[in-house]
Amino acid sequence: MRLTSTLLALAATLVVGAPAAEAGIVVLKNGEVFVGKIKPEEDTQDELVIRWPYEKDPLQTERGEMKIPKFRIRWYDREADEPTDEYWTKHESDEIDNRWMPFLERWRIRKRAEQELPEVPIFDGFDSPQGKLAPVPVTTKDFVIRKPEGWSSATEDGITIFVSDRPGADGFRPRIHVFSGPVLGGGLLAEQKVELIKTEFSRLAQDGKFEVREMKRLKNVRGGSDQEMLTSTPRTGRNVLSLRQVSFRDKRTYFFEAFADERDYGQLEILFKACMRSLQIGEDAEQKPATSPVSTTPPPPPAGTATPPGGQ
Repeated sequence: MRLTSTLLALAATLVVGAPAAEAGIVVLKNGEVFVGKIKPEEDTQDELVIRWPYEKDPLQTERGEMKIPKFRIRWYDREADEPTDEYWTKHESDEIDNRWMPFLERWRIRKRAEQELPEVPIFDGFDSPQGKLAPVPVTTKDFVIRKPEGWSSATEDGITIFVSDRPGADGFRPRIHVFSGPVLGGGLLAEQKVELIKTEFSRLAQDGKFEVREMKRLKNVRGGSDQEMLTSTPRTGRNVLSLRQVSFRDKRTYFFEAFADERDYGQLEILFKACMRSLQIGEDAEQKPATSPVSTTPPPPPAGTATPPGGQ
């Protein structure tokens, strides 16, 4: 099921990260990070040269180059423009520029998702006897999510799309769409934003026929709120059920939508919900409060309190 109109317009603003041509990143032993262009012939046994400008890094607009002795380098990659999983695995606890801390948090989210989410069985009756989430998550600029194992994955108009490898009723293949868009209804309460979303879903439905069958209580989270609902929409001779979650955050709005023919939905609901709960929004990691060190120094006595001689 292809999204149209306003929802596509929202999704089109998402730029999915991808490896950049002529990229290079160098992390020094003191935690400084440089992103630029590294030519293979300028990467020698004793030193390497990194050059600017590098169009993908808006913080480095100057023109120039830097020769860096290898003994000063903790890690580098000539084909990446951000620390890779290899880097975080080896240097998770090492000091690094604050600019890269959100990238570390996103990597930690992916690692936790791989370790914590179990395989999820599907009830017998669907074409596939069982289903589970793929162990390797799909990562985008704004979120990380695990798709059902065996399902195809594609990005279209900024929307991450997973499609079942097996057809359901009358050949209709279940699918999942995940994407983000700009903040909706600035200044509105979360409940008002939910009504705005429901109105838009109804407007986009065929002949305006749209039903909210279940509506969970709005869940308040750090930095925003989540609304889960189950909707029903008739489509070309069939009734399609959709498990939806809309996540309102300070910077963007995030959508999860899982579609199946009504005759198949009951057998897929567990898998859909497991996939939805594996969604990790990068913006949420940025909201995590820093851990303050525990002070071992006793507090000063209240004003006007005399301290006994000898500290007794």
